[in-house]
Amino acid sequence: MNGRRLKIVILAIVLILGCSEKTVKPPSAESLKVKDAIEVLSAINSAYENRDAGAFMRHISREPSSNFNSFEERIKRDFGIYGKISLNLTPRWARVKEDLLQLSVNWEGKWYESSGKELRYRGNGIFSFKDEGEIKLVRIDGDNPFGIAGEQ
Repeated sequence: MNGRRLKIVILAIVLILGCSEKTVKPPSAESLKVKDAIEVLSAINSAYENRDAGAFMRHISREPSSNFNSFEERIKRDFGIYGKISLNLTPRWARVKEDLLQLSVNWEGKWYESSGKELRYRGNGIFSFKDEGEIKLVRIDGDNPFGIAGEQ
């Protein structure tokens, strides 16, 4: 009887110890790219709110399809008109499509003119990123929060 109890206790200990170990899987390459794209999105948001064109443009692709110059013109126009900008970018889902990483982003913002007038806008768009050694924003399909001054 004691031998049987001992075997049951040993078996229970082995099962408990065997089940308590967690197998940690390393993150996939896609999930790491998504994490990087979200970090770039946050950096773009901060640069835009801080009205720092140089920091903003460091995260924009220079490949011809990205309309790099258009991004720069749009944000500089915003910075010239609005003394303060508050923008919230919220990623909703991510998709890797060929060589692009796409983030669906809901956004809402407030733009303050020097006169004190406040403008509020919101929208959603697909922000497409490409890995060029660093993750860079290539384009925005849908509602673009950058360049509100040109939309009025």
